[in-house]
Amino acid sequence: MGNPRMSGATGGATSPPGSATARDGLVAAFVTEHAASLFRTALLLTGDRHRAEDLVQDVLTMLLPKWHRVAEAERPVAYVRRSLANQFISANRRCDTQVLLLGEVPEVDPKPDHADAVASSVTLWPMLRELPPRQRAAVVLRYFHGWTDVEIAAALDCRRGTARSLISRGLEALRSTLTTDGSDAEPRTDPAVPLTDQEVGR
Repeated sequence: MGNPRMSGATGGATSPPGSATARDGLVAAFVTEHAASLFRTALLLTGDRHRAEDLVQDVLTMLLPKWHRVAEAERPVAYVRRSLANQFISANRRCDTQVLLLGEVPEVDPKPDHADAVASSVTLWPMLRELPPRQRAAVVLRYFHGWTDVEIAAALDCRRGTARSLISRGLEALRSTLTTDGSDAEPRTDPAVPLTDQEVGR
């Protein structure tokens, strides 16, 4: 997932803090640490590995000239995740139809998170891809990353009440699908705690 243009940026002599080389070094380090997690988020949003790769690459390319905003954010990875959600929704607004392909989740190492577990779930994975883009983004940010209503509203550029409505409608759709499929399990609705690996693997 690393950008070839960024590789090797940290080598050689020390560059001035504001230089492009210093910036690229920071970006390269960020990508090395968070690429897998961001890819999982993009995979949950898009439902397709190739579109997920494109989404992450497009967002990183878009953020590169203004990386200082990412670096100065309280949670840089959350800033980029928010950009993923916005770019995903914007791209779907520009399309008359949305093609979603369900493929095998690729094996990408690093540190497993809730999105990682969900992406491997045979139950929730196909259900998520049926949600409209904004509902899907809200549900992914809430239940797979533990974001608050306020954070989701800021990410989706809407009011808190709208964010709650998107989450509620998305959750209701998931419940309806579970019922249709004959499952007795219901998604947990505590907004403060992301789903556990056991729950997402139901």
